[in-house]
Order: sequence, then C-alpha cells, then structure tokens
Amino acid sequence: MKKHSFAVKAATVILTVFALSVNSFAVKTFNDVPRNGQWYSEAVYACVDYGWINGYQNGNFGPADSMQRQDFAVVLAKISGADLSVYNNTEPFPDVPYGKYYTAAVAWAKYNGILSGYGNGNFGTGDRITREQFCTILFRFVTEYLNLTDGCEEAEYLSALDGYSDSSNADDWARAGLGWAVKNGFLSGNQQGELAPKEFAYRGQVAVILYNASELLFNTDYAQTPVDPTVGYENVSITAEGNNREIGWHSGNTVGKLNNSALQGVSLNVVNAPDSHAVSNACYDGLGWYNDFVDGSRIYIDGGSVTAVSFKLTGRAGELYDLYYRCYISGYGWFGWAKNGQNAGVEGFSMPVRSIEFSLVRKGGSAPGELGGAFVSSNGVYNINVGAFIAGVWVTGAGGYVNMPVNGCYIQDIYMEAPSGIASGISYRAYIINGGCTEWKSNGYTLGTLGRNVEAVEIKLTGLLSQIYDVYYRVNENHFGYSGWAKNGTTAGTMYGEIGLSGIEIRLVPKSGSAPGSSANRFKEFNEMERKTIAALNKSGWSLRAAFNWTTGFKYVTMTAPTSKGVDYFAEYGFNNSSGNCYVYAACFYKMAKMLGYDAYWCCGYIQTRSGLQSHGWVEINHGGDIRAYDPECVSKYPQIPAYSFHYGQKGTWKYSDYSRLA
Repeated sequence: MKKHSFAVKAATVILTVFALSVNSFAVKTFNDVPRNGQWYSEAVYACVDYGWINGYQNGNFGPADSMQRQDFAVVLAKISGADLSVYNNTEPFPDVPYGKYYTAAVAWAKYNGILSGYGNGNFGTGDRITREQFCTILFRFVTEYLNLTDGCEEAEYLSALDGYSDSSNADDWARAGLGWAVKNGFLSGNQQGELAPKEFAYRGQVAVILYNASELLFNTDYAQTPVDPTVGYENVSITAEGNNREIGWHSGNTVGKLNNSALQGVSLNVVNAPDSHAVSNACYDGLGWYNDFVDGSRIYIDGGSVTAVSFKLTGRAGELYDLYYRCYISGYGWFGWAKNGQNAGVEGFSMPVRSIEFSLVRKGGSAPGELGGAFVSSNGVYNINVGAFIAGVWVTGAGGYVNMPVNGCYIQDIYMEAPSGIASGISYRAYIINGGCTEWKSNGYTLGTLGRNVEAVEIKLTGLLSQIYDVYYRVNENHFGYSGWAKNGTTAGTMYGEIGLSGIEIRLVPKSGSAPGSSANRFKEFNEMERKTIAALNKSGWSLRAAFNWTTGFKYVTMTAPTSKGVDYFAEYGFNNSSGNCYVYAACFYKMAKMLGYDAYWCCGYIQTRSGLQSHGWVEINHGGDIRAYDPECVSKYPQIPAYSFHYGQKGTWKYSDYSRLA
C-alpha cells in the first residue's frame, strides 16, 4: 500500500501542537492533575477530551502510574476508530482470555501487525510497557496501519539517537521506532537528558507523546482496512479418532464405546484452518504421558489403556475456537468437560478411558456442559476446605485444617467443601454435647449447630474421590490434644465427656498410600466414672498440681470400707461427697492424674507413726522412670509436709512401707 507523507513542524511541537485552550475541554478536573502548571497538564486533558485515555473512577488520572501493555493497545484502538466487534470472540494470546475489557483491542493490534507478543507466545498482560516498546508500537501504528511516512530512511532515525549517551541500551528491534519518535519531536529525554529506553512509560508521559503526535493520529484517511481474523476460518472443524480392541480405528465426535474395552489409541486433526494445528497428548496406565502428536498423528499402544488425554488447537484456529472434550471412565462414568489443553481423565490410577466426546465451539459460544471435574491425578495435592465456628467467629482453613489452640474454645458448627475441579463431594456429621448426632451435611452446608458444642465428627467422601482416595481426619480435643486418625466415616473425638473440640485436621490419601499417623485414641466414649473425673478436672483445672490441690480440699471422714472395694468405689465416694479418708483422697487424685495422661498408680500400704504402722493410701506416678509419690491426705492435714511429687525417704516426708499398687 502506498505511504502518504506527513510533516511535523519542529521539536517545539512538544506541547504546542494544537494550542487548544484547556478551558475548552469537557472533561472535569482530575484530583491529581491541575489544569495548568505541570508539564503534562495540557496533554492529559487533551487526550482525555479526544477520548483516547480515561481517568480512574476515584477522580484521579494517575500521571505517575505506569501504563500496562494491554492498556496501550486499548488506547491505540480508540485512536484508530476501528470497529472492534469482529475481534470480540477471540483469544489472541494465551494470557489474553476471551471477554476481558482489552481482549478485542489486543486482538485488533495483533492481527493488524501493530504489536506482537514475547518469545514464549504470551502477550505480557499486566506487564508495564517500556519507553522503547511504546515508541516501537506507535511507530508501527503510524507507518504501517495509518500508512503515513515522513520520507526519512531508517539511517536517519538511527542518527537521531546519537545525541543520547544511553541510546546503546535500546534493543536493536526498538532503535528505529525510538529514532522516529525523537526525530519527529514526539519523544525527548528524561530529566537527566537520557533516552532511558528500558524505563517504564508513565501515563503522564504517554499523554504527552500522544499529544505531540496528535496531528498524525487524527489523520486516518489512509488507514488500512482492519483485518478480519475470521476470514478463511469460517468452516473450521475437527476429526477425532479412537482405537479399541473390538472395532479398531474409528472416527466421530465421540470415539470409543461405553461397553467396550479401554481406548488403546487416539488422534485429532483440524480441518479448514490454515496455519493451525491440532496437538494430542495421552496418558497410559503404567506408562505415563505420550505428548505432542500433531495433526492427526496417532498415539497408539497395542494392549495399552488410555487413562487421560489433553488436546488443543494452535494458531488462528485456537484463537477463534474453544476445543472441549470429556472422558468416560470405567467404573465411574462421564467426567466433566475440559478445554484447550487441560487434562481430562485419571492419572496414576488404573481407571481406563472407554470413550471421549469432543465439541468445537466458536469463542463466546456456550460450552457443551459444565466445566470442571474433568481430571484427577495421584500426583495432585487435593485439600478439603473446612470452616468451623470457634469462640464466636468463623475460622476457615486451607488445606483441611482449622484450629484454635486455646483450651475452652469450642467448635459449634462446621462446613466442608471438596476440592474444586473434581466430580466428587464430601459429607460430614457431628455429635453434639448433650445433643445427639446431627444429620449428614454435604459440600459447603453448615451443620446448623450454633450455640451447641461439637464433641466428635464423622467424615466421608462421595463420587470419584471416594474411589481413589481415603479421607483421614483427627480432632483437637480440649485438654487432651489431637486424637488418633479416623478414616472414611469412622468417629473421631469423644462422647459423653463434655470435652468438646477446638480443631480439625483432614487429609486425603490415595488408596494405595499410608495413613498419616496412628489411629490409636481416635475415639473415646466415656463411662460414668470417667465423666465424674472430667467434671472434677473442670472444677479443679486441667493440670496435675490443680488436681492435687483440689483433692486436698476434701473434708476428712472416717470410713470402714476395706480397700478390696476397689479404687472406683473410693473415687466415686469422693467425687460425689468431696469428702472421705486417705483412700478416697488418693483414688480421686489417681483418677484425675490418669485422665491427664500420667502413668499413675493407686497405692495402699502403711506409714510409720509414733504408735506404730498405720494403713494408708497415696499415689505413685512414673515420670519416665522417675517414680514420685503424691499424698493429698497428708498435705490436707499437714500442709507444711512436702508430700507433692517426692521421692521415698525424702527429708520431711512420711515413711511408707509394705504397699501394693492396687490400680
């Protein structure tokens, strides 16, 4: 196409191109840009009035904010006046998804040769645009899209950079664009007199450069007709193939048969799509992935079993169309839909694909079904989302973990959610203190138990997860710490002790994997004596010293019952009456120490008195091989005697002899 000449007056054009009165602008005054006084003021209000750049919703313009690459594409599209509707249903780069405010503008700029992406194929959405990128793109827009030329050769542009000591910092591809901007007076150095090609372009600078070039930018008479990216791609289609033992290779929108053997091979081709390709990948049971088979090349292993696949279109076809596919998995059924290179099926489990369904949809069209639940992998890390109402607030935990590490903080309600993207669910119920068992709830619904304390839970998986994973869980019990690990609907926690929970931890483990820990003490149903012991600890405080002190406060009474009655007889008497003899004191403290987790023993024997040996009861605790005695009745009578945690024969303590551990 013929280039049309333009001429720019001189470098003094920097802020005097149109000499418009700022009072003529319809735009309101920005909070951060005065009408006069800043080097960018006139340019900002001019560009906003032209409709090229907008301010922010908060009333600011942001002159010192860097401009991002996608936003500059939007600015140029506005300057061009092009009808962008033909670009709406595109995805021009992997990081420029369909439906964003900038998608059509970036697509217009790409298909009309104004800008390109990076070497990795991405556009760089969110990246701040540099001064050299900005000038190069503007150069292309003026000379290639608007078809305007100043009549200069490239050598003249390059020589325009000689006055800048840092011009060598510019990349080779950017030097012509920078020189063009400098030569025509659109760009000058920064405050240090440097070209600064790698510095980011700020919104105030962008406004000034565009204002300086506005005489050109309004000249769209010779602009090229925007490229329609859909031309030549109106009839794109795909051809899918599958292979199983019963019928061999066959084609269709659905390959494989639900009641046949597993697929042994797959392929995909794209038709009526110039410069585009179909890429196929397949995972085989026990063999792993076979990748990057292109344009109908068959992935095939005789006797193999496909367990997962992925497909994508590249080139213009992939930018204009979405490729959807889903797998029918033996033993489970149809998974959810995947698209555009996402994995579908199962990896790491012997669950073969029997059938694959394909659907090709124009960008912006409706998906053939719900996305998600398309793929699961033994290498994946899947977590349960859990929330618990603890201490008056909802506490949420990623990774299946919530905890309030303070005794006396009770969980009063729970919800759980299965991992997203997997066709599965999670169900759960709880046992409530003095309230029985709740109904099963699932997938984000709360138990509805606010105001009542939870003491045990049961959790189970549904759907795909239940077939390939076990769910393990443990609870943090007030005063006792974490329980052992429960599994797949068994109970974790306590019942009838009014202990309550302060935390939950949940883990998913493949069926072939090992449990995260021991199941010991995962659940405890307290008997009547244990409930009395817990009630006593709630009164005394949950520590060994507090329990000892509490029992020393009993009232001493004479009892004739022999020790053969057993420790429970004496402990129950003490818990019921807060009184008793030495055997009662010792029995209650023994029960409380055992509940606290100590290796305790109820001892009955003799002490030496002035009148001779006297029968007596006390407690021993084995602290990792260090045997210490505890005599609450002694301290109750004689507080000055050091009868808490002492060694036999210790100075100032009684002499104990001829005793037996009766419990």
